[in-house]
Amino acid sequence: MNGLIGIGQSGLAAAYAQLQVTGQNIANASTAGYVRQSTVLESATARYTGAGWLGRGVNVAEIQRNYDTFLGQQVTRNQSLAGGDAVRAEMLGQLDRLIGDTENGLGVAMDDFRAALADVVNQPDDPGTRQAAVSRARAMASQFRGTAEQLEQIGNAVDLRLIDGAGKLSDDLGRIADLNRQIVANNQAGRQPSDLLDQRDVLIDSVARRMQLSRHDQPDGSVTLLSASGAALVLGTQAAKVSTRQDPQDASKLQVTIDIGPSRIGMNAAAFGSGEMAGLLRFRDEDLAAAQGRVGQLAAAVAGAYNDVQRQGLDANGNPGEDLFSIGAPVAMPAATNVGGATLEVTVLDPAQLEGADYRLRFNGSAYELENLADGTVQELPALPAQLRGLQLVVTFGAMTIGDSFTIRSASQMALGMDVAMSDWRGLATGYPAAVEMAPGNTGSVSLAGFTAAAGDPNAAEPVAIEFTSPTTFNVTGAGTGNPTGLTYTPGQPISYNGWTLTLQGTPVAGDVVNLAPTANPASDNRNVRAMVGLADQPMVNGANFSTAFASLLSDVGTRTARSNATADGSAALLRNAENSFSNASGVNLDDEAARLLQYQQAYRAAAQVIATATAMFDTVLSMVRS
Repeated sequence: MNGLIGIGQSGLAAAYAQLQVTGQNIANASTAGYVRQSTVLESATARYTGAGWLGRGVNVAEIQRNYDTFLGQQVTRNQSLAGGDAVRAEMLGQLDRLIGDTENGLGVAMDDFRAALADVVNQPDDPGTRQAAVSRARAMASQFRGTAEQLEQIGNAVDLRLIDGAGKLSDDLGRIADLNRQIVANNQAGRQPSDLLDQRDVLIDSVARRMQLSRHDQPDGSVTLLSASGAALVLGTQAAKVSTRQDPQDASKLQVTIDIGPSRIGMNAAAFGSGEMAGLLRFRDEDLAAAQGRVGQLAAAVAGAYNDVQRQGLDANGNPGEDLFSIGAPVAMPAATNVGGATLEVTVLDPAQLEGADYRLRFNGSAYELENLADGTVQELPALPAQLRGLQLVVTFGAMTIGDSFTIRSASQMALGMDVAMSDWRGLATGYPAAVEMAPGNTGSVSLAGFTAAAGDPNAAEPVAIEFTSPTTFNVTGAGTGNPTGLTYTPGQPISYNGWTLTLQGTPVAGDVVNLAPTANPASDNRNVRAMVGLADQPMVNGANFSTAFASLLSDVGTRTARSNATADGSAALLRNAENSFSNASGVNLDDEAARLLQYQQAYRAAAQVIATATAMFDTVLSMVRS
């Protein structure tokens, strides 16, 4: 009887264990990272009798964790892709909304300023139109500056997220190393710690969300984690520290580092591979940097072009025009590792030639290498000073030694310092210093085809006479001209003196005279402001006009945003598919568990019935003995 009772008891214990495991699965169906468990049974060792082997019931061999390694690692890989793509798409969405603002954006501000200047063309002597133009100029400068400041704020927000991400990575890696210790100890004691394994997998996926990693499961139950660049993140019970510091190459940026023992590894987007940290760094160093550079390039070109024309004219008081706008100045920051102690000065020579990029200057021992940080191209400079891309580079103190470098914040600084340099509407230089008049006694067909003047020349307003001595020759008389004689006349060929240039057409006769005289009333002259209005159609932004350059900026940001959104949607779909596949293999299905619950409940009742039967048989035998 004892044998039958023992078999019933073992069946009862097995069914109870199955019910417990099933109940655990049902209770944790919504627990993040929980992997379904199952009870593995094995037949108890049978005993031999003369009639053969008789069973002794069932044993619970183990509580098995139904973890699919391949699908689990697929989820981990897709966590990294989805994390990086999602955060980059999110940040680009902010950038797109800022640059693409059609109500208060840069495009609107530039159009409003041009319209205000057009009003001045129609009424150059009206104080109201002049004041409105200066106000629109101030609004445009404020919009450029405000846009640049908002771009800086977006960059600061990225840095804060990098700091937060680094802290969470360090915490998660430390907890994974601690779980490694606990799991190894349990394995050595012959126990499979399913709950600890679940916790560790959740943390690994959390790390993978922030950075790409490779996972290597060890025979002792611990896990080794390596970064995309091969840096050790977790080795047994040792975990790396992830932190941030000032970038030694560029003091204006944060650098993320991985500290492993005494070693410190600087991480960029490529070193992270994928994940949120890589997405944030790619956005900051590629997308945001490109937008900052192009906004600054446009600001410098706009300010430089209007300042040039402003300096050519006379203001309402008859004085030469002064700069209308001021812009930020380039900044050269030495690397923290520099040895030579050189000081680099960078100045703007031609705003129209500036590129939408910042640079890094390195000295290799024989030449200087200038790297465009926007596209990575490198140009070799045999010596300094050097003039290129609208800039002048001069070492003003000391010398660079091999390996020394400077980060040059060029285009990104221009819009940050943009403002209106003029405080009085009377300072708007609408007129030319001189006017062209045909002598009333002329009998030929000579006429004016074009005229520009620059007030900066000290003789710009001096009277000058151009007298034709024949249909093909002329003399020039007036201060500053040198009074040349016998010059050859060709229709359409420019004639330039004292900062002005005129173009004549037609055929003169001997005795015809063209006079240049000081402008009688500069406040009512609109010739210089007409030139300002015409700037919008000139190739002033590295070969493009203002509208085309702004449209190109909008297109670039919009294209990056659309492409990033599409990529984020694709990687999110891949992650969902991987999670669904893993859940089907290793997750809890409540319908299946409910069916198993009924099955194990019946097994429990059947085992109890075996015990009851054995007890009844034993009672019958006892009653027979007593009788």
